[in-house]
Amino acid sequence: MPAIAPTKLPMRTIALIALLGTMVCVTLTIADYTSTKGTLGGLIAQDPKYGGNMLPEDELDGPPGAYGGGHDGRYFYAIARDFPNLSAAAPNLDRPAYRFQRILFPALARLLHPVGNGPGLIWTMFAIGVIGVFLAGFATGCLAAQLGGSLWVAAIPPMFFGSWVSLRITVPDPLALGLALGAVVLSMRSRHRWALVAGIAAALTRDTSVIILIGYALWRRDRRSVVLAAVPAGTILLWAVALRLMHFPTPSGEDVVEFTWPLQGLWLATTKFWFTYDPDSATKIVTRYEPLGWISLFPAIALGVAGLVRRGLRHPVGWMLVGQLAVLLVVKVDVLGPERNASRMALPLIALGLVSIVTPRAPDRAAVQRAGP
Repeated sequence: MPAIAPTKLPMRTIALIALLGTMVCVTLTIADYTSTKGTLGGLIAQDPKYGGNMLPEDELDGPPGAYGGGHDGRYFYAIARDFPNLSAAAPNLDRPAYRFQRILFPALARLLHPVGNGPGLIWTMFAIGVIGVFLAGFATGCLAAQLGGSLWVAAIPPMFFGSWVSLRITVPDPLALGLALGAVVLSMRSRHRWALVAGIAAALTRDTSVIILIGYALWRRDRRSVVLAAVPAGTILLWAVALRLMHFPTPSGEDVVEFTWPLQGLWLATTKFWFTYDPDSATKIVTRYEPLGWISLFPAIALGVAGLVRRGLRHPVGWMLVGQLAVLLVVKVDVLGPERNASRMALPLIALGLVSIVTPRAPDRAAVQRAGP
């Protein structure tokens, strides 16, 4: 039986390993930022084709007209610059009710930078992103150590492409992953109140984080784990209902649904976005757009499937892996195709797959339930 809930986790060692991975991530991000700022824009880049009002160019950290890197970071910035006045931020968002669901990241940025907008607020968001990258690595390492595995997995999630692209476009995916895995570790160590706080924070950072908590509850099957999944899920549900009742206008003109029929999005991403058939090519199959998308996603899927095959559903992360793989089956091609999206979708799979591979066989649930602080 592997060691579960050791008396004391080697926190300092795990933190140093996660810090090493985070330093690599920041170095890669700054290098990319420096080389692409003129064409893709700064940490907060916008694009006229995106919904919502254009933000003032003099507030952004990139040159005017550098629209190639437009992404969700502009919406987080728009919320942060006017927080807590959601009505003022709404015209700058494509889908206000949807964007406001992930409120924690911009709220933290405004809390840490309470006065002024522009580069100061943008780099505050970047600093929070760096903390999130570190937390993703640290929580992954703690989970592996908790289950008797190698500490060195703490370095991998921060160095993965999905982490440094999240920093580059200023989105909080690593922060959400770190909070969700941190909630699981805290629960395993009987820190149930702090686990609940971390779980709610993860859900308000990225609503899909509850998939990890639900997977944990399906494995552990006790009252504490059910509460850990249900309360964050209920929180984001009530918050979503409240936002709908506020009736924010939708500048984009449509409330986009990001889910589709099973396998349709993955099939279209593979056959229409990443690859295409060319009878005149020597290989017949040629690469089309943004190959870093499939280079990130396919190994993550393989790692997740390998973890399930090797450890099964009796392992603590088994149901979490099932949840992550299930989401990939039902999201649209727009979510999976672009490398900035695919790499972030792959990030939880990388972390959980690594934990399943490097830890021993599945522990007994009762051993976890008996474990003390």
